[in-house]
Amino acid sequence: GWPVSARAPFTAVAPAPGSAPGDFGAQALAVGADGAVARYTSGHGWEREFLQTSSGAVSAPTLRAVAWPEPNRAFAVGDLGAMWVWRAETGLWEKDPAAPLDGFQGNLDGIAFDPSDPGVGYAVGQNGVLLSYGKSWTQEEALPSAFKEANFTSVAFAGSEAMVATEHDLLVNVGSGWKVEPEVHALLSSLPSIPQLNVVAGIPNGGAVLAGRDVVLERDSAGAPWHFSEQPIVNETAVAAAPLLEGSKVRALLSVVPEFTYPPRLVLPPVDPNTPGPLIPPNPLPGDGYVLR
Repeated sequence: GWPVSARAPFTAVAPAPGSAPGDFGAQALAVGADGAVARYTSGHGWEREFLQTSSGAVSAPTLRAVAWPEPNRAFAVGDLGAMWVWRAETGLWEKDPAAPLDGFQGNLDGIAFDPSDPGVGYAVGQNGVLLSYGKSWTQEEALPSAFKEANFTSVAFAGSEAMVATEHDLLVNVGSGWKVEPEVHALLSSLPSIPQLNVVAGIPNGGAVLAGRDVVLERDSAGAPWHFSEQPIVNETAVAAAPLLEGSKVRALLSVVPEFTYPPRLVLPPVDPNTPGPLIPPNPLPGDGYVLR
């Protein structure tokens, strides 16, 4: 425990690049609601940082994800187009100048970079938002046709394979474009009803965990088959996940909310053809839950 001058929920954490998993001496960044950002330094603890606009005003968006691909820069994304970057040379957080320039208001839920190539990264969100990193964040156009308006809730790298959790499938990209992961699709199709997927997480050897409502899938390494976890989760929704490597097997660590379907079903009013379409609201933050191993 360490006091931090933030009373909003934290939603995501990222270790400093090059850190060994579980190293308590590693630096880390945590982000959350109301613009909450905190940095951990070994021997010093957690210290609050702030998102500041060009005028010096403090911004307070709901941040959903953080990535720290290189020692001198980190990224945080969230609701209503929130895209922020931290630069070591200034020590400040600023609005990401590489964000889309067309009044982008997408609700972003995840961001990840290739651990072996920090120039390759993706940010994902609701309503078909899948941005690739470059001189600017650019919408990926070459998505499978069924996913043009899908909700992308999580992105991760397992080795150098990019993975994106969609509503009922897993998209993967090894550098040759996005495609549906066929093993995952077959496993999910074998169930009486295809479950809602929420989160995916990977480790450098290619192992990965994919989870959602009443379902957990695991892969022990790159090239290994996907399989259901040895024990299922029942009446629980996974809202965060991490793979734990025990010997040669991947085990899942999950943050779950019980007896609750997350995200809740979105009901929009009928669209008037004479007015602009409604702005898609961000998902609410999940409620109380617990951690499962």
